[in-house]
Amino acid sequence: ENDPLQHQLTDLGQQVQTLLKELGQHDDPSIPSDNILDQMEPIPANDIEAVITNNLVLFHLIPELQEQNQCLLKIIHEMGAKMEAEEHDYHAVLETEQSEAMREVHKVIQELVTQLEQQKTSSEMTIQAYMKERDTLKSF
Repeated sequence: ENDPLQHQLTDLGQQVQTLLKELGQHDDPSIPSDNILDQMEPIPANDIEAVITNNLVLFHLIPELQEQNQCLLKIIHEMGAKMEAEEHDYHAVLETEQSEAMREVHKVIQELVTQLEQQKTSSEMTIQAYMKERDTLKSF
């Protein structure tokens, strides 16, 4: 079932390749023939730009262009998936950090409430002691 479809895909690819080559050479006579392109030397790869140009931009034959496009599409899909995964991980870490921060804030607030209650109790006891002392002194 897949063999006839694969054969049709190959045939259509060859037709597109031939049509593109013919149209390109018809529209621009300065485009060299396949023989001349095969004899051309690649640009020396002194930096990343030259490597990109040699391996991803320049092509001699349309099948090479198709292979380069397939390779680039694969890389783009992989990078897109990686970026989505990293974004998901980032949001998960951010949410975890926010939850932890909220727990810490809640703990600090609870400690402050406890301290305030203790100070209130201590202040009330001190006030009661002063009132008792005052009442004792009044009775004399």
